[in-house]
Amino acid sequence: MLLRLIQTWYEKMSLRERTMLLAFVWVVVLGWLGSVYHQLKSLHTEVNEVEHTLKDQTIVLDQQQTISAKLGQMLTRFDKANTIPSNELFQLVAQFASDSNLENPSVTQQRVGQTASDIFKINTVSVHFGAASLHDLVNFASKIEARTPYLAIDDISLTPNLPNPLQLDATMRVSSLELNQDDVKR
Repeated sequence: MLLRLIQTWYEKMSLRERTMLLAFVWVVVLGWLGSVYHQLKSLHTEVNEVEHTLKDQTIVLDQQQTISAKLGQMLTRFDKANTIPSNELFQLVAQFASDSNLENPSVTQQRVGQTASDIFKINTVSVHFGAASLHDLVNFASKIEARTPYLAIDDISLTPNLPNPLQLDATMRVSSLELNQDDVKR
């Protein structure tokens, strides 16, 4: 019944009206197909990204035993007694400065490194020395270097001291490595 009504209505239309109706229908259909195409293209891109992620995860999971073994070997190289927690880093840097004849250092604790992973934690302090001799600064840096890989200077800035050009103003960022877990599997 509805089909017959549409057919009768279509037959009463002029050729111009029929052409415009068909053009309108084609525009709607092509617009819909374009929308579907863009959605399928987006879906295809997302599926490819997921497939690549799954492949990467599969590779890691397939090598889980090797990774765990290498991690265990690496952790045996670290002596937990030599790691420096954040509460000791501040005091250790101040002690090294005192031992190096660097008077009145300005030491401020920062949380630049925070937790690097489930296993390691990096603690950072910033220290400033005003009017220091190059010899004393080298002595301080050598004390830090002696504690590598548990302690390191990440950044250093040296500028001449204006009142006394033979002296330097130095700012350093010192970081310590700490095992983040108490009971790390070895």
